[in-house]
Amino acid sequence: MKAIVAVLCSLLVSCANSISPSSPIPAKRLVGKWYSGTTGNIVFLTLNRDSTYEADREGCMGPLSFTRGNWKLSQTTLTLTPTEETGMLHGDIPPLDVLRYKRGYALVPPKNRKDFIVESSDKTPINVPLVCFIRTK
Repeated sequence: MKAIVAVLCSLLVSCANSISPSSPIPAKRLVGKWYSGTTGNIVFLTLNRDSTYEADREGCMGPLSFTRGNWKLSQTTLTLTPTEETGMLHGDIPPLDVLRYKRGYALVPPKNRKDFIVESSDKTPINVPLVCFIRTK
């Protein structure tokens, strides 16, 4: 029984390490378009090369809010500092942990890291909470 528990604990630690922030991530790897949410409440986030960002929240009836500002990556934490906000996005995007998995990165609020589940065979996210950002295609 102790051997089974030890193996299970080892597997859990291995899985957790595969999505944990680790070494610093080059900021240029985060430049591009991201999204969070689902139809009816989705946020599109664009991280620009010049360390500026834009975020748009859209609902079923169209655009709901907009924010822009500057972004900063410190080790594995992405922080957005708004310079302009309209609508419902006021202070809505907290600092985000940058989690690495086999196929890329995810931007996840620290309080939601436990909800971000990665499939073990190919490290593809199978449960991405609506508050997490993943790349658009």
